[in-house]
Amino acid sequence: MAYAEKLRARQPSQDQNGGTVAALPPPPTKAELKGLDIVRRDWCRLAAQVGRACVDALLSGKPSEEVLDQIHTHLRTVAEQVRQGTLSLPEFVITKVRRVHCFLSFCRKKQVAGEEK
Repeated sequence: MAYAEKLRARQPSQDQNGGTVAALPPPPTKAELKGLDIVRRDWCRLAAQVGRACVDALLSGKPSEEVLDQIHTHLRTVAEQVRQGTLSLPEFVITKVRRVHCFLSFCRKKQVAGEEK
């Protein structure tokens, strides 16, 4: 973001003929979610979707009362869908991603154990 601010500061507000110059568009942004479930790498699709919806609501710039109502409504809707059983089973499957170095260590231990026999 500092890069875009520096470019805007250098950009002249008027061109040589007295006309105004269009401002630079804002830089593209990307939300990166970090949470205990994501850090531990055990999560389900439903948890990720609910978390993303809550963060999007919080960062929407709307008044806080409206944001709270939106989050509560979304959570109540999801809870009702869970109680009624309308969500598909894959939404609840826990995804456990094994880190590459852990996977390689596990494979190496199996390989060493196989060589000792």
